[in-house]
Amino acid sequence: MRNLNQDNITQAVIASFAKTPDARLKEIMTSLVQHLHAFARDVKLTEEEWFQGIDFLTRCGHITDDKRQEFILLSDVLGLSMLTVAMNNDKPAGCTEATVFGPFHVEGAPHYELGDDIANGAKGTPCTVRGTVKGIDGQPIPALLELLKRPENQIRNLAKIELGKHATADVIAATNTWIAGLDAKSADFQHHLTEALWVHQWHNVVNTELLGLLLKSPEPRARAQAVRVAIYQRDRLPNALEIMEAAVKDAHPRVQLEGVRGLSFFRGKDTERAIAAAATLKGSKDYYIAYCLRQTMKQLESLPEGKGKVNLREFADQKETSYGPTDKKLSKDDKKLYDKGKEVYFREAHCSTCHQADGRGAEMPKEPGKPARGAYPPLGRTPGYPSNGWLEGDPDRVIKIVLNGLYGPQMIDGKTYGDPASGQPVMTGLGQLLTDEEVAAVITYVRQSFGNNYPAVKPAQVKKVRAEIKGKNNGLYTVEEVLKEHPLGAPAKAEPAKKKK
Repeated sequence: MRNLNQDNITQAVIASFAKTPDARLKEIMTSLVQHLHAFARDVKLTEEEWFQGIDFLTRCGHITDDKRQEFILLSDVLGLSMLTVAMNNDKPAGCTEATVFGPFHVEGAPHYELGDDIANGAKGTPCTVRGTVKGIDGQPIPALLELLKRPENQIRNLAKIELGKHATADVIAATNTWIAGLDAKSADFQHHLTEALWVHQWHNVVNTELLGLLLKSPEPRARAQAVRVAIYQRDRLPNALEIMEAAVKDAHPRVQLEGVRGLSFFRGKDTERAIAAAATLKGSKDYYIAYCLRQTMKQLESLPEGKGKVNLREFADQKETSYGPTDKKLSKDDKKLYDKGKEVYFREAHCSTCHQADGRGAEMPKEPGKPARGAYPPLGRTPGYPSNGWLEGDPDRVIKIVLNGLYGPQMIDGKTYGDPASGQPVMTGLGQLLTDEEVAAVITYVRQSFGNNYPAVKPAQVKKVRAEIKGKNNGLYTVEEVLKEHPLGAPAKAEPAKKKK
């Protein structure tokens, strides 16, 4: 029987979803459990309060029938209905906001014509309301182009759909004028140029000048999108293959990914060059690049010109490719810990599930006007993902976090992580799921991977810390508690000198 408690129940429940065939259902249930458990921990939910909640939901179910749906009303009261509508129906500029706050929709509601008195003759000062229903349909080209500056992706897509209904010559001419009027000093300048490129692609028009500008963009996402457009337009670009060759050598993995994908489309006399270019990414530690590389090589090898030119065994599943260790001088025992830690890291519903196979973590969707939020923090020193300092110095800090979990907001590389108030997940403790050796091993793996180079952690260190915090194994560590005991930047504690025998 598994020894489940409040520290490991969340991870155990998430692990039970591992074989869920529907990926979207798995995603929803995982997030639901994380947030629901975080809520219970945040308010320190009592059994009595839990029973009251269950009783309330039971009564809602009992009075629900084919004409009365109490759970929809509950969704309205909690604002979930409005949130769902708002998320899936972005409000275009100038439009009236949608709302489902009510109840405004009742059975047998009277019908009124425009101009009717809805007060039904009630006494008082007359109030005349005039309004206009606005939308994207029918707007002129310049107005549609301005909508490409909006932060909502759906609005931009709708604008491009409407632009597609206009004559190509008119749209392209107006787009070039719009580009000329953009503020090159704006933080969104590269994004706006990228939208303009997509307008050209929408109308199947090649703009080599704009494409070339974005291929040299300082923003890697813009370069990646330019490479993708070049793939679509490769039959009309004399240097399409050269663009892909440059992309796989780009410093950013997102651009590399688009480049290696693009190489799979080349045929005939270009096949060997495409194979040679793709091969430069052999051994990539990026899971997605490695996967795409395998698929590209399979495609190129299947062509008549590619037969015998690719050894597919060299591009087998790289999931288990070693990241290190960084320190090649690790002792034999420490190397064993490292290898064991790697196995623990990649277990289902353990470390890689959240922090990702490459240790770069994950971000939450960016909300307009709000600071960037992280979901799971990065763990390493990979270029573009600087070390957050939590792994440095005293190893007791990370040992406590792995054993008991961590609760509360942390600012890492300009992004906030672990803030339950913002819907961000907390880190659950693994102390009840892992032995001292396994905890030491996985910490050693992380401290020696992803660009990190910190000493191995011994099982004895974990055992010592576990004993010291035995009285606290009934709750998560808060960020304040951990940093008070182990400030960031503090040097590691010196090990007591061993007496000579």
